[in-house]
Amino acid sequence: MPRRLLASWQRSEGYGVPSDSVEPVFTGTDNLESLFAECGNEVLLDLHRTLADEPVSLMLTDADGVVLSRMSGDHSLLQALDDVHLAPGFAYSERDVGTNGLGLALADRAP
Repeated sequence: MPRRLLASWQRSEGYGVPSDSVEPVFTGTDNLESLFAECGNEVLLDLHRTLADEPVSLMLTDADGVVLSRMSGDHSLLQALDDVHLAPGFAYSERDVGTNGLGLALADRAP
C-alpha cells in the first residue's frame, strides 16, 4: 500500500471521519465568483475542450477542499458525481470526508 494512502487513512481516522461512507458537507457557493475561481475556470475550460470526448471530469477546489466547479462531457459521469455530491459548494477535504483523491492532493500538495 502506498505510504501516502496509509497516511491519509491515519489522518482521516484522527479527524474522526467514518471510513465506511463519504458524506460531504455543503458549505455554500459564496466563493464561486472569486478571482481564483474565474481564472481557474478559464484554464479548465481550455483543457475541457481538448478532453470533451473523453470520460473524465475536471474539478477546481479552493484550499479548503470546497468544490468551486466541475466539468465533463460525459453525462453518466456527471450523474455519478451528483450521486456522491461531488459538486460546487461541497467540501471534500480529508477533514470533511476522509480519504479521497481531492483531499489527498490538497493534504500532500501533490497530484
